[in-house]
Amino acid sequence: MLQEIKSFSKGILLALALIVSFNLSSGCVSGGFQQAEFYRRQQNLEKARKYLEEYVQDHPRDGAAHLLLAEVYGESDLFRLMNTMLNRATEISPKFEREAEMIRKEYWIKNFNRGVENFRSKNYEEALFRFEMAALIDSTNLKGLQKLADSYYMTACYHEAAKTYEKILQIDENNLTVKNNLAEVYFQLNQYEQAIQLCTEILQKKSDEVNVLMRRAYAYDALDKFDEAERDFLRLVHLKPEERLLKDLGLLYFHHQKYEQAIKWFTRALEKTDDPVTLYRYLGEANRLAKNYLAMAKWYKKIVEVNPNDLTGWKNLAIAYEALGATDDLIRVRSQINRMARAN
Repeated sequence: MLQEIKSFSKGILLALALIVSFNLSSGCVSGGFQQAEFYRRQQNLEKARKYLEEYVQDHPRDGAAHLLLAEVYGESDLFRLMNTMLNRATEISPKFEREAEMIRKEYWIKNFNRGVENFRSKNYEEALFRFEMAALIDSTNLKGLQKLADSYYMTACYHEAAKTYEKILQIDENNLTVKNNLAEVYFQLNQYEQAIQLCTEILQKKSDEVNVLMRRAYAYDALDKFDEAERDFLRLVHLKPEERLLKDLGLLYFHHQKYEQAIKWFTRALEKTDDPVTLYRYLGEANRLAKNYLAMAKWYKKIVEVNPNDLTGWKNLAIAYEALGATDDLIRVRSQINRMARAN
């Protein structure tokens, strides 16, 4: 890719050198143009731009000057102005079309490559700037647009990301990667119906895409569509029985007051977790609501064994012992609660 950039630059400079040489031999180049070229070679872009702007104003039919000014604008990251100069050059004469296209491609590649480097370094703000510049130069390049949309997403510009992904799909409607990314953006925007629609389209092509199925399950849950969410979660825990999914399936049942099913999946999650206390708490609460007080006592006892200063754990253990009629245990637990209350 870098070699390609170098070849473009050499081609542009050669073409411009020939044009300028022809104009010089014809006596058509003013001191302002020569001054501009001198400052450009010295990388004094501000002065080069000043002289060239004055020159093209005085010589509006000089296409070579417009091309050179376009390059100076490009080197100054002024790509709207660069495009304007390139368009004017090609309007002056079709012979400048090839050089104009080469300039556009050169600066698109430069910005795209810089964007990729910054994206890989997780410098997403700078990557976004570079991909935006590339899009100013060529707003139809799908590769550049996808990177632009990805950068919008990584900088939490979800509305802009959605618009850009939608634009890509208008051109490439079967791009599953873009559909997947857009579905995630819709999910972040709480546009759950749109997210579900795209996830369903992807799953029709790839039925075992776990991340897509997961997103659809959570979207159904967010819309309180229990049956659909349950179906997707059951499929998920079959494909990938990891702790998070097992726990979230338990929470789905818990929130819909299906406590025995919740207990089943919390117990499965407990076998895989590195954070047992959270699941002890879920199991304790699910058993309380299911009026399984013996199991409730078991889980809250585990909590206070791990964390003796957990006042809520002790209080819930007292509730369980009271419901069981376990008087001696209840007295002991209430004494502990009173000691903790006095200490605070």
